[in-house]
Amino acid sequence: MDTILILQSMYPLPDEIILFPSTALALEDPTAYESDGNTGGKEELGLVLRVPLREEGGSGHAAGDGDDGMNGLAGDAGMGEDVKVGFKIIFPPTSTNRLGSSRKDRKDRNVKMTLSELPTGLIRADVDRLEKEFEDVQREVRRETGSEGNDDGDDGGEEEEDQLGFITTVIDLIRPKILSVLLLRQQETLLNLNLNSTSASSSSSQPDPDEPLERAYLWFPSLSTPSKRRDLVTYASRYHLTGFVLAGKPGLLCLEGRGRAFERYMSDIKNESWGDIPSYQKKVTERTRHQIPHRAFSIMQEITHLIDQRGVHGNRGDMRQVKEWMARYGLEDEFGFVMGM
Repeated sequence: MDTILILQSMYPLPDEIILFPSTALALEDPTAYESDGNTGGKEELGLVLRVPLREEGGSGHAAGDGDDGMNGLAGDAGMGEDVKVGFKIIFPPTSTNRLGSSRKDRKDRNVKMTLSELPTGLIRADVDRLEKEFEDVQREVRRETGSEGNDDGDDGGEEEEDQLGFITTVIDLIRPKILSVLLLRQQETLLNLNLNSTSASSSSSQPDPDEPLERAYLWFPSLSTPSKRRDLVTYASRYHLTGFVLAGKPGLLCLEGRGRAFERYMSDIKNESWGDIPSYQKKVTERTRHQIPHRAFSIMQEITHLIDQRGVHGNRGDMRQVKEWMARYGLEDEFGFVMGM
């Protein structure tokens, strides 16, 4: 019961916590519920918790940390505080009679959480992916905290503290994953819209089907401004380019498409997106370019939010994670050549 009361104090707005009817009754008379382990039927003790997708210095994070982290990603995705994600939370019974003997499955003593509400715009594959990741996150948290319980009995106060810690930790870990999937879905939608809107444009922006497919990697001494990073993604659709953008010091851009489109794309970036930057600061180094049999990527996307940032200013990506991410697309060998590692 203490966990529910604490959650109510953490999320006091009317639409943030929706109690099960049985839970509301139990809160009115907790001694009766705890004495006989019965809520008047087979209804479970639980609630639905709706939290903002955009963090407000929430549990486990210091206020203000989100500018370059999850809140920055939420801003890129156009997420305000009114966009919620919902969690259905079911609590284990408090009565030893209902818990059964010491051989009872440990899972019956754990808080059970499921995703009950996700932002609009996600497709079925996104939902399936997030549901699986949500299960993985819960297993990992329980593995690290040892909160699966034990057969020797648990102390009531510790159980309540473990419940709260488990709930808040799981929420903190899954929220950026939801944002990441949502942002990728929005980028793919935008790419499709741009491709449709440019289908009738002049032939100068259309790829030459006789040109071979190529992949190129470009380095920037520094890439940090959110609007310019966004332009690198959105401008790519003009020339049917795919790949990825990694911000930081240095910044990295991967381009896939028909070769001559690369130059037209970079010309637009320098003249339009970078129009306010002195020419001597528009330094771009093409590390490598080679022909490819097919594309590794279906869209142009930014991956900065997927990589841990290090350094004094938190602007140097963890290259080990970049290598692991590229390996998913079969590009591990190219990472070594491009990064000199």
